[in-house]
Amino acid sequence: MPRTATKNKSSDNKKVASKKKKTDNKKTSIKRSYNKKLEKVSSKEESVSKVTKEKKKDTKTKVSKLSHEKVDNSSNKKIVKEDLIITKEIDISELDNYLKEESKEAMDLAETQKIEIDKISDALKKEEMERDEDYQFLIGIDKKDSLNIRKFFLIILIVILIIALLMISLSKISHSVKSEEKIIINTNKKETYSEEMKEKIYNDCMNSSFNNEDDSKEIQKYITELNSYLVSNYNTSIMYYDLSNGFTYKYNEGKVYYAASVIKLLDGLYVYNKAFNNEINLDDKMKYTEEYIYDASKFMSTKQLGEEISIRELVKNAIMVSDNSAHMMLLSYVGKNNLRNYGLSLGATNTLLNDDNFGYIDVKDAFAYLKELYEFINNSGELGLELKQFLVDSEQNDLKIDNIDVATKYGEYDYTYHNIGIVYDEHPYILIVLTEEGRREYEEIVNEISNTINDLHHLYYTNRESVCRGKVN
Repeated sequence: MPRTATKNKSSDNKKVASKKKKTDNKKTSIKRSYNKKLEKVSSKEESVSKVTKEKKKDTKTKVSKLSHEKVDNSSNKKIVKEDLIITKEIDISELDNYLKEESKEAMDLAETQKIEIDKISDALKKEEMERDEDYQFLIGIDKKDSLNIRKFFLIILIVILIIALLMISLSKISHSVKSEEKIIINTNKKETYSEEMKEKIYNDCMNSSFNNEDDSKEIQKYITELNSYLVSNYNTSIMYYDLSNGFTYKYNEGKVYYAASVIKLLDGLYVYNKAFNNEINLDDKMKYTEEYIYDASKFMSTKQLGEEISIRELVKNAIMVSDNSAHMMLLSYVGKNNLRNYGLSLGATNTLLNDDNFGYIDVKDAFAYLKELYEFINNSGELGLELKQFLVDSEQNDLKIDNIDVATKYGEYDYTYHNIGIVYDEHPYILIVLTEEGRREYEEIVNEISNTINDLHHLYYTNRESVCRGKVN
């Protein structure tokens, strides 16, 4: 409690105690006066009683004397009796008068005492009221003190909270300062790196797997806007996959399309894998017969029935000009079930589905084919490079960007049009564009999508380069 409040309360308590003491003294004085007056009345009553008793005794004595006197004659007796009667009457009258006077005096005294008692009663009531007022005053003081106490403790609590918050803030600042010191120390350490070490750190960072540092606000904004654009303009499914670090973008990945000529990429991949494992000789030949005559066979339509064509030539033209007759000959050569099982073994789920010669596809199937193709090209020597060149030289390449090589295969049938492939940018990536835009300007649509994804790819690496350079500078 504040000192001022304590002093005020102590002063008020002294005043009340003083008033109470005066009141008690006054009451004691009044009671003493009243008791004295009562004693006076009581004394007078005793005096009256005493006089009355003496008068009665005196009268009895006189009567006794007169009655015992022996008067012989009757006249004297009569006189004596009359005197006695008169005497009695006088005594009684005097006694009555005396008693009346005493009674009147006693009544006056009683009236006076009643007035005094009323005054005393009024004084007591007044004192009681004053005491009540003092009590209420003290209660008021107590209530005020109680409120002051609560305010006091509330202020203390607020001060404690403020101090706690300040301590937490100071702790965070201290931690931040320590972190900055560590950064400065690390920065100083970086300055001591050799150029070779800096280059190694930078390259390791650039080739590291996709992580949270790569998922910048710029990337998120670009993807959001791209999704909105695709929804509004095209019926398509897209997948982008960075082959260096795994950064992936997918759009409408669950939709299944008719595969059309995209299946011919799997023809070449299967055959060249078998050739790399010496299970197939690419120089083996097949005879061109009527059963292999199909529309959209640009290469085989130049051949004569009965002419023999090498397996290498069939693969090359099935991919480069999307020759349907070459595809049917290869399908016969390797066996449809074998090709289907190969596709399924790579992770596809729609390869040659429903026993169709071209089957169905979604972005996951296409990704499985292209991922295997990328590994084969990189790890199969001349055969890998040869197969890559067939795809790069494809006559229909809508994924092509400037002078960047794209190993691609397209597929077209009715309203479906697809282009899938590997874009050999500085950092290679897989791009799959499946559409139902075959009755529109499909080449322009696919190429626009390809350029848009390429912009996303370069935005990603601009962000990553900034992060990685910050690790060595």
